[in-house]
Amino acid sequence: MSPPHRRHGEHEPRARHETRVTADAWTTEPLPGEERSRWNPDAPVWQAWNGMSPEYEFCEFVGALARVVKPALVIETGVGQGFATRRIAAGLPPGSVLMAFESDEAWRARLASLPFFDGLRMLLADEPTPSDDELATADLFVADSGFRFRFDEVSRWAERAKKGSYIVVHDTGNGHPHWTPHHKLGELIASLAIDGIRLPNPRGSFVGQR
Repeated sequence: MSPPHRRHGEHEPRARHETRVTADAWTTEPLPGEERSRWNPDAPVWQAWNGMSPEYEFCEFVGALARVVKPALVIETGVGQGFATRRIAAGLPPGSVLMAFESDEAWRARLASLPFFDGLRMLLADEPTPSDDELATADLFVADSGFRFRFDEVSRWAERAKKGSYIVVHDTGNGHPHWTPHHKLGELIASLAIDGIRLPNPRGSFVGQR
């Protein structure tokens, strides 16, 4: 018998006091629960682990993309509970490197103690956001940092990314009102004229190529 799905709110803010509890996902990944879009209620049901996590299907897609693209360097921002991070790492070919960024200081301190980040292939940056040079060298950039960083990160990638590199952006909107950061992020991507497609997950996402 399948375990019951739980319902949870969408777009809940990341709270510092939740760091210790939700970081447990790194050792024991919980079962995902039902995820619906509050702005597009007729859309198909997806899954997510909690209000702070990306959708399960989005994370699986990012991991599959890493296997297909075979990037030498992946940059991911907004690591947090690591649901996408672990799937990216599982898909990387030998010799590839994952450079992970987390803008929340409390989260970053907790992540630094994890054996997952070995300092060789799995790198946890001390800085909250990648530099221009790092974005310019990435073969795959996965952007899911806090919104106050993400708009700038996506803009800088669009200016400096090397030809043929890929970008995946979470929270680009799916029927969201114009005042939400999700809608505004989607507008930013449209203004940057990055070749790619929008994906219909509840919170919206985008995959593109330079």
